[in-house]
Amino acid sequence: MNLDTDERMLPDGQYRYAENVIINDSEGSDVGSVQNSYSNKKLTNIHFGKNVKTLGKYEDEFRDKIYWLVKSDSGCYLLEWDNPSESVAFVLKDTRPIGSRVFDLKDDFLCTGFEKIINDDINNDLIILTDNNMQPLCINVERAKSYGENGFEEEDILLIKKPPRFAPVARLFYTSEKSNNIEEKFISFAYRYQYLDNEWSALSSFTNYKFSPNPYKIDYYTLDNLGMTNAFNAVEITFNTGDKRVKNIQIIAKESNSNNLYIIESFNKDKEGYNHNDFKKFVFSNNKVYKLLPEKELWRSFDNVPRKAKALTNIGNRPIFGNYLEGYNLEDINGVKVRINHKISLKSDSLKVDDLLNTTKSNIPGTNTLIITNPNNYPLKKNSKITFILNVTQQASDILCYNKIFQYVLLDDYLSLNDLFLSSDFINFIETINSNYLLNNTFSTPSGYTKDSDSEITIIYGANVGLSVSPSTYINAANTILTVNFVFKISSYVSLSSIENASSCKSNRDYALGIEYLDKYNRKTTTLTAIKNTIYIPNEKSEYKNTLQIQIRNKPPYWADRFKIVVKSQPLTYHTITVNNYYIEGAFVWIRLEGNDKDKVKLGEYLILKKTNTKVQGDIIKTKILEVSSQPKDFIVENTRSEPSGFYIKIKPSGFSMNENNNITIDRHDSKGSASKKRNPTCYLDLFTDLNATPKNQPILAGSSIHLTINSSFNYKSGASVHLWQQTFEIQRDYIDIEDWYNDILLGRSMPASGDGGNYLGKVFLVTGYFNRRFVPDANGKKYLMVTGLESGNLNGDITDIFDGAGKSGTVDAWISLRKSSGDYIFETEPKKSIDQDLFYETEQTFEIINNQHKGNVQDQDLSLNNPAIISLDFFNCYAQGNGTESYAIKDAFNKPSLNIDLRPTTTITEEYTEVLRFADLTYGEPYVESTGKNGINEFNLATANYKQLDKNYGSVQKLLSRDNDLVVLQEEKTSKVMFGKDILYNADGTSNLSSVPDVLGQQVTYLGENGCQNPESVAVYDYQIFFTNARRGVVQRLSIDGVTDIVTGMVDWFRDKFIINPSSKKIGGFDPYFKQYVLSIGDEIPKILQLQCNNIITKLGKNNPFVYDLKLNDSYGNIVLNYNITLGSVTIQVLFNGVVTVASNVTGIGSLTIPRDTLLKHIAQITITPVTAKASYEITNNCPIGPVNHYYRQYNTKCVS
Repeated sequence: MNLDTDERMLPDGQYRYAENVIINDSEGSDVGSVQNSYSNKKLTNIHFGKNVKTLGKYEDEFRDKIYWLVKSDSGCYLLEWDNPSESVAFVLKDTRPIGSRVFDLKDDFLCTGFEKIINDDINNDLIILTDNNMQPLCINVERAKSYGENGFEEEDILLIKKPPRFAPVARLFYTSEKSNNIEEKFISFAYRYQYLDNEWSALSSFTNYKFSPNPYKIDYYTLDNLGMTNAFNAVEITFNTGDKRVKNIQIIAKESNSNNLYIIESFNKDKEGYNHNDFKKFVFSNNKVYKLLPEKELWRSFDNVPRKAKALTNIGNRPIFGNYLEGYNLEDINGVKVRINHKISLKSDSLKVDDLLNTTKSNIPGTNTLIITNPNNYPLKKNSKITFILNVTQQASDILCYNKIFQYVLLDDYLSLNDLFLSSDFINFIETINSNYLLNNTFSTPSGYTKDSDSEITIIYGANVGLSVSPSTYINAANTILTVNFVFKISSYVSLSSIENASSCKSNRDYALGIEYLDKYNRKTTTLTAIKNTIYIPNEKSEYKNTLQIQIRNKPPYWADRFKIVVKSQPLTYHTITVNNYYIEGAFVWIRLEGNDKDKVKLGEYLILKKTNTKVQGDIIKTKILEVSSQPKDFIVENTRSEPSGFYIKIKPSGFSMNENNNITIDRHDSKGSASKKRNPTCYLDLFTDLNATPKNQPILAGSSIHLTINSSFNYKSGASVHLWQQTFEIQRDYIDIEDWYNDILLGRSMPASGDGGNYLGKVFLVTGYFNRRFVPDANGKKYLMVTGLESGNLNGDITDIFDGAGKSGTVDAWISLRKSSGDYIFETEPKKSIDQDLFYETEQTFEIINNQHKGNVQDQDLSLNNPAIISLDFFNCYAQGNGTESYAIKDAFNKPSLNIDLRPTTTITEEYTEVLRFADLTYGEPYVESTGKNGINEFNLATANYKQLDKNYGSVQKLLSRDNDLVVLQEEKTSKVMFGKDILYNADGTSNLSSVPDVLGQQVTYLGENGCQNPESVAVYDYQIFFTNARRGVVQRLSIDGVTDIVTGMVDWFRDKFIINPSSKKIGGFDPYFKQYVLSIGDEIPKILQLQCNNIITKLGKNNPFVYDLKLNDSYGNIVLNYNITLGSVTIQVLFNGVVTVASNVTGIGSLTIPRDTLLKHIAQITITPVTAKASYEITNNCPIGPVNHYYRQYNTKCVS
């Protein structure tokens, strides 16, 4: 058919018109016939109601099925035609009222993105579709058929999958296990869901690192902080089982400073018998080998599945979208743009004193109890902490056989201790203590006996509550029962603290806060900040538990389901140095460093004073390290004190004093004794007991040291034998007196002489009495250390030597010194400078938005009363010890595991956060790999840069197709190919090679010519050929092996005129494989109202019909001004805005029309210009209001300094 050439000049064999006919020719001959073209054959008889439209279709040639989308006044439908059985089935049927439909097709949105993932098992076949109206859908075909009419919800058919709504609840816990595998670890937990079609959700929010330090305790041998280890040995994790679509749950663990994600446990809901949306608990404590998740899962905080998309294809079982919408506009429920408005404050709680509960100990055999009372009626509030210091001794010997610290956090408010002790959770806690006691009681079974019953710690109820420790019994061969009693030492006590944990925000730091809003599928905004979003915590707050608080006053966005507060702070790169031994050299001080403290310092660096020996330092005082060196003993000339050898740093205090006389005192006592005739020489050392009318015991404080020297000698026949033993004991904790220290450290200890089979160099005993030339025991006397030396007698066991030595005397010479310190000095190394990367980090907390108001944990937002939401943040980056030390590393030691803020970083952007149409971009998910059961089609992880930007000059992406394992992209102005899993490498001579690359999408290669497509519904595929319309050029084109060519020969003018008349009508194309014809249907044009932007100018010449257009307004209050210039005739100008009509009638010449704007809820003004005369020419300039402006927010970069 030829419509371009004049019919008088038509060549032979061509014809002018041929409508509704088909020419059939015979293969291999010129014989043919002309016959009428038949219409479609009706295969089904389904009544859809009125106004039925088909909006999309998909041919599954593998299974010989056809799928199509239908919309009518009655509902929306997805149907399947099975050709082998010639049957039809409803896949989805949604007849709910308009506005409440889940499967919500629209007349104006054709579904041109329709794909199917085919599996070996037909029950696992999935349809993925997008229509640029609904969110992308993923439908399990066979399961969907079972839904019935309206029997499905949005989550049943969406591609995006919800992660768990909140972080798991992780509670530090005790188990009966003897080992503690989390003692030196900072561990955070999250979990995720696996859905019915094997899709894994993104991870939930992570918990904060679960670590609760023991009470502050310095090891004065190494100066490590032994308290900075985890007091608990397990974590109880509570998680939600998810809705009916969730089939598996995985618990994930992450250690601080590591990006490794460990799958610590998996649960199958059916096997475990879990109900939907229930809460279950799991206890983590062991150290087995775990499977790793890919690191990219750490950064996948949500799946960035497009909200809407126009183009879709499936390549390698991987969905790829083009021309898609992401993000949201920050508008509240009334359409007003949200301006972030929050205020930050600091709450500092004292850590110095816990409330001591009264403890009464009964040591009557068989009834050894620890009665606990609360005479001061301290409140027993939820999240308060009770600490149990339990020291148990064997009653007869007073030998310590069990010492342990336990902490219990109250789960609820309790009226009394009795109510607490009756709670099931507390009972379980005491049972755990008992299990630990059974495993760790060091008392050994007496010789000749076997254990008959264990000593146990049990709970006491009734009028008095507390703990009881029972005796253990042993039996020998003669059936004699031996009962061994145990008692709670006087040092056992119980304390109550209103503060659960010493986790705190580091002082001398800046902090910046921001907010993230989340939709119900966890899509998030970037970090949004207010103008003033920083706070500084001064150094003087180092002894407190510092908590950040935020007040939120702005309304939330209309679409927001939840929100998170994110925090920015500088990384912690400092070290803590505890100073107990230092020596004065004029104006300088030499500080002796122990253990690995020497690795913390460098010459020329500065130390920051945190605490003097008596008080926490408020102002920031720095001192420079002047020298770093190892020194020999007594290296300071003319110093009256003896300095031990070791590693030292030299400083010059300025702004503070380090005076030995004010901080360190030394008390020394010595004694001598002698003996003969096979007796042990004995001496008595005064143990620092002041004796006036009655003895007064001196307390021995932590940080002090006791030095004991014993020199024992004897003159044997073969010569003198002299043995020297000496040791320094660093006092690790406070002792009531020297007896308390003796019982803990020296009781039962002996110092054997080398090679001596039966003698001892020294034995020490604690005795009480009076000494006047000789010792007289007296229970009311002073305390002495009795030291016995070598026994006079035979060293080698020779009987002759015994008699020969019988007249010889032995001596013992002993001395003891107590070095008392009034307190330690604490320094921090100056932190290393770091670049502000403007990174904020998430915390555990997620807060809900209910009725378009923020919820808080201190106060909920109430917009009617103008009350803000008040939130106390759980963010912390250190553990405050109450004495100026702010710990973040295990034992405050060098190169030990440390706390880091590294959970889920986010950042701000310089532009406003808003809804963005990525019209020339592609984004893709992960593949569906049936052989491994891995379905990643819902995983759109921005952290993997899962997108590709195409050339925007070619217009928006209209259609995507998979061809020869590459991607064919039809943009409005260009057709191109995007390499899939490979790229083109160009050589120096201009030639090129294909190379496999790890990137999913490689280079974009365009086809020659003007070959765009504006109507994706016109695309049809047959074999290697792709047919489509190019309406702007007025042609129909074909992409084949030879590139893109026009296929409108003889009908160029006809198609051009058709496309000019119908520029935006639907142009539906298909391919008839029987007759091998491309079939095109061009619809009628649908009138549309023109929409103009601010400051656009409209010019019309000689018009006689009304002209209507919409003016899209800006975000400012003020006047809308239309300046007009009527050059021919006269017109009437009418403006409809916010329901009010403003008219300027029969105007001509130059003038203006002003419309006041007093609301930002309406964004469109509709303008109608009607000629009054037969013809009119005019020019209209559209001016929007000019102020004031309502901003989303302002973004400032902030820097944290220390």
